Amino acid sequence: AFVVLSGVIAGLATWLGVATQGVGAGLGSLLGAGLNVVAPAVFVLGAGALAMGLWPRATGPVVYTVIGWSLLVELVGGIGALGRWVLDTSLFHQMAAAPAVAPDWTSAAVMAGLGVAMAAVGTLGLARRDVQGA
Repeated sequence: AFVVLSGVIAGLATWLGVATQGVGAGLGSLLGAGLNVVAPAVFVLGAGALAMGLWPRATGPVVYTVIGWSLLVELVGGIGALGRWVLDTSLFHQMAAAPAVAPDWTSAAVMAGLGVAMAAVGTLGLARRDVQGA
């Protein structure tokens, strides 16, 4: 919920900044741009929750690998040396350059759905672990 709220606030804040400068970007397109970044964030949080529930010591490396891989693919893919299927593995490649380009809500829904599913499995794994209270 906090990630979604942050996306909405980012869109609203951008709209306020644009409105003070007289640029003609609409509120709807800028809210869409703010929400465009929510799905990758949910995916990364879900990957972290899954790792925490199944293999806690790997949580940091798993999350940083997801983010690092996405960044590496974007950097190398910008040169044009990678195929489309490799570029599609980057979370950053899945985000549209909103508001210039309309966000791909289908891709965002799949990414967010995978993140929520990973978080659910991670939560189940964490509940099954033998964790003792203090």
